[in-house]
Amino acid sequence: MLDSLFNHYKPINTLFIDELDKYCELALEFKKKEKLDEIVNILISDYGYNIADYKDDRWMKLKNNITFSQEELIDKYSIYKNNLNLNLRDSIISIFKKDQEIRKTNNVKKIDSVDRIHEPYHIHFIKKYGFPNNKIVGGNGINDPISPAFMSVMLKHISLKGALELEPILLNEVKKGNCPPLFYAGMLDIHKVVLKEETPFVYFGTYSNNKPTDTTATNNAREKIGLPRKRF
Repeated sequence: MLDSLFNHYKPINTLFIDELDKYCELALEFKKKEKLDEIVNILISDYGYNIADYKDDRWMKLKNNITFSQEELIDKYSIYKNNLNLNLRDSIISIFKKDQEIRKTNNVKKIDSVDRIHEPYHIHFIKKYGFPNNKIVGGNGINDPISPAFMSVMLKHISLKGALELEPILLNEVKKGNCPPLFYAGMLDIHKVVLKEETPFVYFGTYSNNKPTDTTATNNAREKIGLPRKRF
């Protein structure tokens, strides 16, 4: 049963952390050490969890039921960390902090100005590196200074021209499992629903208080990028 449930969600790099947590619990319950090893590999190699350092009861129970030694866990995390683009990571953190500082002023002119200043940089590094996911800049490890939410927020501040330029690149990243489909959909939906701009894309229904005019078209569009169908 566990094998069929686990394999149903391949490719693994598209799994969300909460889904991995569920499989951890199942694998522990059914004493499936090989599945626990696979999940631990994903958590470290794809999401940057420094499991060797985690000492609370939940993680200790996990570590007591895997075949990896403490040294092997340390080595796996070191490999992950050494493959991060730290310069890009630091730049994204810096830009996000500046962005949030400006937004706290509620000065519309300053906010628009900083959005346009940062936009070319976002477009440049996404074109060069692809979507800056966990494997590139980190973001899901406990106490990690960078968060996937940083890019979600910044993509929603990109102009329609910038969004149209990034759309095919990010769509390809979604298909490869590198970019969360919700980030891609959110970038496009804000122009259609919030800013009321004409776009060539169907509304993906990412705003809970905005019901699509054509729920079938919206659900078909969601399904194509890997989002679940919704009841609106």
